Amino acid sequence: MSASKEGAPAPGHNGGPPIDEGAREALKGIHQRLSRLDEEIKALNRDKSDVFAEARGRGFDVAALRSAMRWGQNPAASAERDDLRDVYLRALGLLR
Repeated sequence: MSASKEGAPAPGHNGGPPIDEGAREALKGIHQRLSRLDEEIKALNRDKSDVFAEARGRGFDVAALRSAMRWGQNPAASAERDDLRDVYLRALGLLR
């Protein structure tokens, strides 16, 4: 392994090609944007948790609310899943 004057490995030391300055800057920009998006997603998820906590505090069943949210996002898939669940329940003798 070759090293630069500062003792750091030389570009491409692990078999990869060196990255030119333009590509390096583009990569840094993409990384920064993705990091910002991750932080925004974390903040949105905290907000969702707060809303679910409010719903729970008002006496709503959060599991049922989450199920309703999934249903609204894809009604066809939800209906299919519900039908299959009913088939299983009938087979187990839990639903007539």
